Amino acid sequence: MSWVAITIFAAFAQNMRFMLQKRLTQKGISTMGAVMARYLYSLPFILVVYFGFIEFRLPPNLGAFTFFTALGAICQMLATVCVIALFQHRNFAVGTTFKRTETILSALFGMALLGDMVSPMGWVALVLSLGGVILLSEKAVSGGLSFFNRATALGLGAGALFGFCGVSYRAASLSLGMGPGLEPAITTLTLSIIIQTGLLLIYLPLREPGELARLQRAWCVALPVGMTSMLGSAAIFTAFTMVQVAYVNAVQQIELIFAILGSYYFFKENITLREIAGMFVISASIIFLILFG
Repeated sequence: MSWVAITIFAAFAQNMRFMLQKRLTQKGISTMGAVMARYLYSLPFILVVYFGFIEFRLPPNLGAFTFFTALGAICQMLATVCVIALFQHRNFAVGTTFKRTETILSALFGMALLGDMVSPMGWVALVLSLGGVILLSEKAVSGGLSFFNRATALGLGAGALFGFCGVSYRAASLSLGMGPGLEPAITTLTLSIIIQTGLLLIYLPLREPGELARLQRAWCVALPVGMTSMLGSAAIFTAFTMVQVAYVNAVQQIELIFAILGSYYFFKENITLREIAGMFVISASIIFLILFG
């Protein structure tokens, strides 16, 4: 199957998962509880897949594999927290668009940390993305407009963390030396979910007593969260083994269409022309960066 088709499927599954996580928060589950649903309820599924279809063997570069997987897992957790918290400030489609800034922010990190240069056309894409972010983040404050607000910080934080975790997961999968495909993807995904579930099993009882019990009572929504999370992550991890993360992120822009449909039909949220314009500008800038940057 083409990596493009795999990525489109991943975008659909991930969008469904975010919608279900938002539904959990509407049922009284906390932000961290909704994050936990993703990992706790996907762990049984991924373990069945791993031990049922993947041959267990220690990676030749165990240290590098563990380091990059753990780094990606932590960044992914923090990014998910940012996205779910963002949904409490702005509507579902706009929140998802903020998350898609990960490609633009990855380009900036590459310049700062790796010395990767951005071409003149790439700078045009960065300027376009900034314009889109301004369209999405400005809001009335005491009769004026404020760009620097909590929604902006959460959205850009999610984009940065998702961009970094994608690169980390690709590095982990490639360190296995298995080549592209489902096996390195499932191996990396299994370890990452174990790490994420373990960390939250420590955090929640200490900081949010009773949240695990509430999450258990909400299993009818939490279980589909786990299933869609496992399917989406397995697909996106597989795509990461087949092609550069930037190309995968570019194709994932189709998630915006899924988000708009979900926002309108499931959550009955109105989307303003300004927000549509902002989503279009950010999407165009990311695609422009991939094609010409």
